[in-house]
Amino acid sequence: MSKLEINKTVEGTKYVFMPEGEINTNTAPEFEKELDAALSDVTEMIIDFEKVTYVSSAGLRAVIATYTKIEGKAEMKLINMSEGVREVFEMTGFADYVNIE
Repeated sequence: MSKLEINKTVEGTKYVFMPEGEINTNTAPEFEKELDAALSDVTEMIIDFEKVTYVSSAGLRAVIATYTKIEGKAEMKLINMSEGVREVFEMTGFADYVNIE
């Protein structure tokens, strides 16, 4: 079973999430729950993918669901993606909607 560690920093209404490991069917619900916990007061959400080794469709869905919930209320940025993870977002067309740096 894969493991995902989710670190975060909060500076006022700016949340930076730093997941580490795989975001897959087993770990995506926990990841989405962590993101959802920030929804009430977030104005800027950054997800740092530097230590993410894999994102499945369930992981992509968790990010998309969060993006849908904060769209128009807060800015979401995805940073430090590996080529493989970036390709998942580009192939699905999601890269057209969210800011990937």
